Amino acid sequence: MKIADIAKAYPQGGYLAGKNWNFLAFQKQLSVIGQVPGENQIRGVVEYKDDLYAFRDSGEECLMYRATPSGWVQVPGVSFSPGGSFRFRVHNFKGSSGSRALYGCNGIDKAFEWDGSTFTSITTGMSDDAPQNLEIHKQHLFLAFAGGSLQHSPPADPAGTWEIISGAEEIGLGDNIVDLKVVAGALAVWTEHHIQILYGSNSASDPWVLKHHAELGISPNTVQNFGNYPVFHSQGSLMDLAGTEAYGDFKSSSISKDIDPFLKRAKMNITASCVLPWKNQYRLFYEGGFCMAATRVGGKLEYTFLEYPVTVRTCFVGEDSVWFTSDDGFVYKMDSSDTHAGKPIDYFMKTAASFLGMPGVRKLARKLELDLEEYGGRNFDVRILLEVGKYRRYSSDPPAIQMSSMAGDGYWGSGLWGDFIWHGDAGGLPEARLSGVGVDFSFTIYHKGVPGENPKYILNGGTFYFSPRGRQR
Repeated sequence: MKIADIAKAYPQGGYLAGKNWNFLAFQKQLSVIGQVPGENQIRGVVEYKDDLYAFRDSGEECLMYRATPSGWVQVPGVSFSPGGSFRFRVHNFKGSSGSRALYGCNGIDKAFEWDGSTFTSITTGMSDDAPQNLEIHKQHLFLAFAGGSLQHSPPADPAGTWEIISGAEEIGLGDNIVDLKVVAGALAVWTEHHIQILYGSNSASDPWVLKHHAELGISPNTVQNFGNYPVFHSQGSLMDLAGTEAYGDFKSSSISKDIDPFLKRAKMNITASCVLPWKNQYRLFYEGGFCMAATRVGGKLEYTFLEYPVTVRTCFVGEDSVWFTSDDGFVYKMDSSDTHAGKPIDYFMKTAASFLGMPGVRKLARKLELDLEEYGGRNFDVRILLEVGKYRRYSSDPPAIQMSSMAGDGYWGSGLWGDFIWHGDAGGLPEARLSGVGVDFSFTIYHKGVPGENPKYILNGGTFYFSPRGRQR
């Protein structure tokens, strides 16, 4: 299926009898395209020359499929060993407009080249010719092998005759290579326990030179080029590998100090990551569907948390789309609709705790008034959770209302729910009556999605009404 056709399958905007066109279109197209044939999780997904490909195990082999308007069709004559994990790069080594090719590896078989019609295995000469990762640098295809060996192709000829470098001249990392990324004209190599930088261009006047950068291991599947430099997860923090003049060529530093306490507490396994360039956003995915999103705004990072109904296993960033896979055999297009594969989305916003300009003073909560702008023209139900600080007293127990597991309890204790149903066309400011006594307060604004009803709104601000109740003793 051509990417343009896939986009048409998910039309944007418009409503039919109170139902969202996206919701109906997705349900129809999902039944047509279906799952990628095979078993186990999808091993890889990639966009190339306006085609979408997926790789999935089928018995004693792993097969390559192309998406078509009528479903997934096997690419004839292409077969791999089952159980691999695919990595891809798309590059033009020859310079002509039609010579862009797809390069891939899966950690079990030889690397390969695919030009849309011809499949070519790349033989390197390594005794265990099963590269685990790849990158393209200075017109060479670099392949990472088990044990930390880094080999490269002849210039501009990845399918040509490789000259394996061994012994003293080998580019050996001494540790298993986790990822590779080109950064500022050099090749950064992350291993399980350190980072090294490869300089040079493989010429007599500018030979390859490998320099140690840092004793810093990384979490697999987290390195992404985000802006000018790579971002990665290491030891409970988001780090970047930024160029600097003050401390040498590069430096690694934490860029997530605001949320490091959360990242260090997170016990879930990281499964994947991606960057959405058009949103200037880095996303980190965890087992169970949890996602941390970091958006660069005005030179600073702002964070939010998302929850997918499936665990994101692999991602590929195309020209203007991000594709991801899970354990159910489907390929998903990220952020293409206001539903999760036709399922409604619950959403919430949690504020930081505040003393409201009066630290040490107990306050009786009265109500919260919101300045909301809705578009979509439908009623929707918004619920407000009031959370109070260490010194708290309630006028009644909180009602039992099920809420997304992402929100959970705040750092400052339990809370009281208020709710209202508001129609954007009705005018006025929606308000929620609240009750509770505390020194500091936090709010969670929450909406539970309904199939076919996906209202969106802009929160411009709010006013919290309270009465002082004297000093906290």
